[in-house]
Amino acid sequence: MPRTPLVGRERELAAVHALRLRDDVPFVTLTGPGGVGKTRLALNVAQELAPHFADGAAFVSLASLAKATLVPSAVAQALGVRQHTARPVEARLVAALRDRRMVLVLDNFEHLLPAAPFVAALLTTCPTLSILVTSRTMLRVSSEQCFPVPPLALPGPDMAVTATGACHAEAVQLFVHRARAAQPSFTLTDENAGAVAEICRCVDGLPLGIAAEVLSRLRVTISTTETKADSVG
Repeated sequence: MPRTPLVGRERELAAVHALRLRDDVPFVTLTGPGGVGKTRLALNVAQELAPHFADGAAFVSLASLAKATLVPSAVAQALGVRQHTARPVEARLVAALRDRRMVLVLDNFEHLLPAAPFVAALLTTCPTLSILVTSRTMLRVSSEQCFPVPPLALPGPDMAVTATGACHAEAVQLFVHRARAAQPSFTLTDENAGAVAEICRCVDGLPLGIAAEVLSRLRVTISTTETKADSVG
């Protein structure tokens, strides 16, 4: 689990949590553009759901895989399923998961869509398995429930932005949190709230974009400060 707290996402967490506990929804795909926070949401959902499943939850990162044919082996390795050359990995996984009641998180599936039939086969042969996938697009297999992950909420564009008003927007909350982590003296004020809100709008409320903007602007501030100090010296 990430060491930093999840900012906002209360509605999304509650909605996905409710879906995963339904017997008629064994497979949910969190979709959305890169940087919207699909992985982070999936991790928190898995953490909340684990106590409700006898065999807990398992997380499999697929981001580094170059071929769809490697997906079964990656899942087997993450679950500790032993390698046997005489028996196909898919068959070994089915044998290992058939009676397990657990949540399996498959993260970053969008570039491995040809492996979607493998996921469908797991669902068919492992009736107590619950699968949560993150992907920029749906896998389009039977029983899949799509859940689009929205960007973080932004301040309203048609009103004067104040610190009191802006702090209610999730995007601004994340900006402030990341800014304080990098520069503890940072404070959201009426003077800078408009600029913070505009930065969040420019990156469309995407968490990854907000974090990148905070780091970029902090580097500029540090560089400017060092330049001034050098000139004084």
